[in-house]
Amino acid sequence: MAKTKANKRTDFWNWAFESTGRNPLAWQASAKDLLEGAEAVKDRVPAFSGLMPTLASVQALLLGLALECLLKALWIKSHKAWLDKHKEFSLTRSGEYVGIPNVNDHELLAIANAANLKVTSKEKAVLARLSGFVPFAGRYPIAKTAALTRPRRTGSGPKIARKYITMSELALAEALARRLMEEVEPWR
Repeated sequence: MAKTKANKRTDFWNWAFESTGRNPLAWQASAKDLLEGAEAVKDRVPAFSGLMPTLASVQALLLGLALECLLKALWIKSHKAWLDKHKEFSLTRSGEYVGIPNVNDHELLAIANAANLKVTSKEKAVLARLSGFVPFAGRYPIAKTAALTRPRRTGSGPKIARKYITMSELALAEALARRLMEEVEPWR
């Protein structure tokens, strides 16, 4: 009898996991929470134009994570992964997270491209910039390798440190996230 209850519990948790991995609204809900966190942090970040306050990197991290959730929701929506006939586009398989094929997690521009999202050149640059914050900047003092900390060009401008973002880039990221919050809804 106990084994049967355990199997039912396992079946439920597997079903819940798989269903959530295919549900754009679940990813949208996580993005909403992350955006609220970014807004709370934003209230503590002083205005800057040169030297970036370290708390701004936490705001960028939260915006980057929110955008990652929204972009994954757009991937799910664009392939209608919630339908059984399209479940190969789910972000989960056999009880594990599998992500988007041939796209590295946290590479926001690559995820946006995979989801066929139309973005401006400035939005592309800010997605590339935020891709440095999601895996380490705003979370850890160092990246996985020294190479990942080297400055890089994310648009047509000069190379910039990966742990640096401007106030205008943060504002653009917020605006993009607000736009995507509506776009991910399957009925739109």
